[in-house]
Formats: sequence, C-alpha cells, structure tokens
Amino acid sequence: MGFSKSLRPGLVQLRVLDLDKTLDFYTNILGNITVTTNLNRPVQMRTAV
Repeated sequence: MGFSKSLRPGLVQLRVLDLDKTLDFYTNILGNITVTTNLNRPVQMRTAV
C-alpha cells in the first residue's frame, strides 16, 4: 500500500543551538515564511506552498 501524495505534518518543534542560522536556513533555503514571533514560542513558520 503506497501513498499517492506526500504527508504534511501539522506541527514540528525543534530545539536548535543557533536560532539566527536556523531561521536563515528555513527562510532563505527552504522558503518557509515566519508567521509569529513571541517570547513563549520563539518562532512559528509555515510553508510557502
């Protein structure tokens, strides 16, 4: 049994050592868009598609 479409997760949480490098990678390389930034949850992003 195979999948005809790719699965899209609803939520992914990552802990990173360098937030600036990670944001640069996810926005400029992968093309994600920053949705919100606040103190409790530093960054929420969504895919550009």
